[in-house]
Amino acid sequence: MADSGWLQKEKDLFGGVTGGDSTSSQLSIDTISDGLKDALRAGIDTVVMQLGTSDGFNGDPDIHIPLPDNIKIVNSMCIRTVRHKSTNE
Repeated sequence: MADSGWLQKEKDLFGGVTGGDSTSSQLSIDTISDGLKDALRAGIDTVVMQLGTSDGFNGDPDIHIPLPDNIKIVNSMCIRTVRHKSTNE
């Protein structure tokens, strides 16, 4: 059975992978998995630190998704209503 295109590319790039119990010099599936998990954790930590600050999300034009104009109107009306109710209590 012929390898699919992506599988053949992986084999060409990495020389194939072995199971976690292999002693060969090739990368094991466990090693690759652990490396990907570590990279994902590092990326998550970086993003949480960046976006977890004051205006970290809203102040970053590269990631902030602004509200459409018609929703901005409703949003501002809701904010005014909440402010008005909180000042009258």
